[in-house]
Formats: sequence, structure tokens, C-alpha cells
Amino acid sequence: MGFLLRREEVLNVEQLQSMLDDSPVRAAQAILMAAKEGVVDAQALLGQILLEGRGIARDEALALCWFRIAAQGGHLMARNMAGRCLEPGWGCAVDEAAAAREYRKGAEAGLDWAQYNYANLLATGRGVAEDQSQALSFYRRAAEQGHAKSMNLLGRSLEDGRFFAQDLEAAVGWYRRSAEGGDFRWQFR
Repeated sequence: MGFLLRREEVLNVEQLQSMLDDSPVRAAQAILMAAKEGVVDAQALLGQILLEGRGIARDEALALCWFRIAAQGGHLMARNMAGRCLEPGWGCAVDEAAAAREYRKGAEAGLDWAQYNYANLLATGRGVAEDQSQALSFYRRAAEQGHAKSMNLLGRSLEDGRFFAQDLEAAVGWYRRSAEGGDFRWQFR
């Protein structure tokens, strides 16, 4: 089944994202066209819909390919998503060291999700040498940008007194911000 698409549809990523709800197959076609035309946001979005199988056949290996293309074009979330594919082996062999490199590049460029993911690897020594101090530094950077899960981890560290002097008042503050940011798992804290 073919669709006629105006050039504006091919190049307007916000419109493509909203099309996903109304017509996933049509949106996938338009996203693919925009990605092939070099629209970096569309390349990242194509990776995401391929990963999810939304409007297009699920293909984790091809998703990783498009995330890497978009990352080369400077798309930070695509770089993070390449790491998300490499870490558990979605569409490739598990490669935590390569995932760490992708996360680190995104983290150093300021992406909160990449900071959180890189911190997780640092905290557990997966793909990189374990470094709790560096992990907390990246969690803090992400938390200061409003990343709810990172806020929670800082709160827990302050509550436990593991890496900082115990500060229950500061812990409550981070937990509150985390809960307000949507981290439902820790709203009870």
C-alpha cells in the first residue's frame, strides 16, 4: 500500500512523531524517507521504531545501525541508545565496553540519560573499571539536570552515608525531587 507524502512531512520530525499514534505504518514510511535524506532526528526515531517494532518490522540490528548513523550526526540520545543496544546485546553481541564508550561520549556532552547509564556501569564495573566516585559524579550531573532516577540514587547514598556523610535532610530533598520527577519506585521514601 503506497502513500503520497509531502516533502514537509518527510522533514518535520515532530509531525512524524505525532503520526506514529495515528498511522504507525504511514509514519514509519515517512520516517524512513526522512532518515534516508539525512535528517538526523528522523534517523534516531527510525532506530527507536525499529527497536520497538512500531509501524515497521522489529529489527534490533538495523535499529543499532540507525542509532549509530544518527550518533555520528551528533544526536546524543541516539548515541545513548546505541549504548543501550550494545549493553544487553540487542541486535548484536553483548559488548559492555563499547556500551560504556557510547554512554561516556553522551555523558561528557551533557545528556542526562547517558550520564545515568554510564554511572551504572561505573558503579558495577561492567565494561569499565569500577569507580564509585566517578559513578556518583555522573549521577549528580544527571540529577542536577532533573533526571529522577539519578536523584533517587543520590538520596539513597545520602541516606545510607555510603559515599557521603549521612545527611537525612538532603536525602529527603533528593527523594522528593525524584518522586516529583516521576520515579514511582521511590515515592514512598
